[in-house]
Amino acid sequence: AEYALLRSTAADFSGAAVIWRGRASAFTDFFVAPGTTYYYKIVAVDATGNESAASSMVSDAPDAATGNFIDYVFKRAATAPTTPTGDTPAGWSDAPPAGSDPLWVSVGEKTAAGALVGTWSTPVRLTGDTGATGSAGADGQDGDSIQVEYSVDGSTSWHSTFTTGDIYMRQRVGSGSWSAAIRIVGEQGPPGADGSTNKCATPTISFSPTSGSSSATSTTVTLSCATSGATIWYQKDGEGPRVYGGSFSLYKLIGLTVWAEKSDKVQSDSAWDMYEDNT
Repeated sequence: AEYALLRSTAADFSGAAVIWRGRASAFTDFFVAPGTTYYYKIVAVDATGNESAASSMVSDAPDAATGNFIDYVFKRAATAPTTPTGDTPAGWSDAPPAGSDPLWVSVGEKTAAGALVGTWSTPVRLTGDTGATGSAGADGQDGDSIQVEYSVDGSTSWHSTFTTGDIYMRQRVGSGSWSAAIRIVGEQGPPGADGSTNKCATPTISFSPTSGSSSATSTTVTLSCATSGATIWYQKDGEGPRVYGGSFSLYKLIGLTVWAEKSDKVQSDSAWDMYEDNT
């Protein structure tokens, strides 16, 4: 006896197909497209091919690719402010605001649509205080402050006041060396691939002789794909994936899974079949 795992992309489980047969207690479905919801059921199959009633249905959807970016927000405050919250934190600005209080910055990751991913970082102070005057005798030495400058390209025309168009920041303590340029204005990442219109066609499996038409215990398998230039992969039950390079033999009752890949497209859905003789 063994298990047969069925999969469908329809919530009513129409068009379901067997994608795996075996005796293992777990199976990982690698042949999925980001953003697509897949529905699964499992049945038990005895030695004569009789199937049990199907299990209840479960579903899952792999994450689609995102174009996230890093965003910075600024605030002036005499003491450490609380960590900002929300997509657009109240009291924080995208550029360093004017004022004499110390400048603070917080960093967060956002989606291409501007939604916060996770939480903002704990605010970090960018500007320091002047040291207190020494007691008794000569005035104490002023404490070193952190100096901040801004630039459009991160290498030339540095200036102390942030203006529209500035993208980079650098800082130094006192008269020390300037830090490397730090990008403080985020940029939108590239959009994820469209998994519905840019997807490889599902390969076709052909048997010769065809299943059930002969007493032969093996058949010759030919694979094809409608997507020009796509690489076809296949995997027999109990073996690892292989790149299809031409016709090959397959013994009866050995499950065969195939799929297609191409560098500029989303991986195809997988197809499954098994050769059976007429005995």
